[in-house]
Amino acid sequence: MKYPKAVLWGLILASVMFSARVYAFESGLWPGEGRPVFIAGADLTLQARPVKDACGIPKLKILKGRKIDFTETRYRTVKSGEIVVTAPASLSVTSWGKTDYLSPEAYYHQGKIKTIELKSGVSLEYLQYRAEGECLIKMNDEVLSLPPHENIRIASEPRTEWWVLAVDEQKQPLGWVLIDDQTVEFAERQF
Repeated sequence: MKYPKAVLWGLILASVMFSARVYAFESGLWPGEGRPVFIAGADLTLQARPVKDACGIPKLKILKGRKIDFTETRYRTVKSGEIVVTAPASLSVTSWGKTDYLSPEAYYHQGKIKTIELKSGVSLEYLQYRAEGECLIKMNDEVLSLPPHENIRIASEPRTEWWVLAVDEQKQPLGWVLIDDQTVEFAERQF
């Protein structure tokens, strides 16, 4: 009887390991300046969670052509990109320490300014684009903002997913929508 139990526990463990999604990084921020405005490009089924394989919420859709109001955003780095330092550089950056998630509160109020010295040829983990050329990177497991600089070159872009929590007129959560060219039309941002 011990053998079937061991096989069963092995199968359970394997299914948990393979069903768990591991992401490089997430933030509660959206890329770019100004508040994004989205128009449903098709009838959209809302998701219970901000993951592609989440269950759709039955009988709840945002109809094509409707504006998508939202209260939360989840900008997820599925696969990091790479930034290469082409010549030595001394940069003032903001640090949020070792984290896999950066909330808006932490981004705007908890970062610490510091100076980093970068040597030519150093490769940095590119997490997300922010705005005005600034990006989020990971260096020595520390999340930093990196300003644009002539001695820094993007070798590869990160692969990201962008989700928003859609709400009704009373700002009550409805469900999550994946934001991309197939799901929405991007209207002019609000400033």
